[in-house]
Amino acid sequence: MATLKKLSNRERKWIVRWHVTIKHGPNAGDIIKGSRTFKRKEDAQAFLADINKRSERWGAGLDVANRRSKSKNAIDKAVDLWKTHIKQYTPRTESLYNSLLPRFIDNLPTGIVSLRQISTSHIDKHLDSVIENGNSHRYANIHLDAIRNFFKFCEHRFGTVNIAVIIPRRKEKARKQRFLTDQEYNKVMDCVL
Repeated sequence: MATLKKLSNRERKWIVRWHVTIKHGPNAGDIIKGSRTFKRKEDAQAFLADINKRSERWGAGLDVANRRSKSKNAIDKAVDLWKTHIKQYTPRTESLYNSLLPRFIDNLPTGIVSLRQISTSHIDKHLDSVIENGNSHRYANIHLDAIRNFFKFCEHRFGTVNIAVIIPRRKEKARKQRFLTDQEYNKVMDCVL
């Protein structure tokens, strides 16, 4: 259903609002809603007619991609806000976190609809899958750092509980330490002097 309304004392005087509940298909029960403003009444009326045609198809479950539920978009919005927050980090850290966190979000089960529904078991499963894919424990810990940073941001911004803090880091293998041999040391010293 879509409506057209005149707004008073605004540059954009006309607003079209729509609200459609999908009744059939894999997205049954989802809601598509939104609004758009216009300067001219004719433009608003043309858009209203188009939205009314679309809403009939949306209600029948047509022209709707298999999408996440409405509440899942809250997680996407939190991720978008977090991405603007991490711009204060070095370019390398920002790039790394931007590549790692979406992998975690994409691996969440489809039933997860809010930040509060994400549990420590989801984080553990993700870290285990990183290791099972042949990556090192160190790389899993880098994933954990990105996830912890996201939940810390959400704790400050939205007041959610930072569940990632209690996830232990994976034990990393000790790096092999290599020392220069006497011969290599002498070669370096010859180059320097």
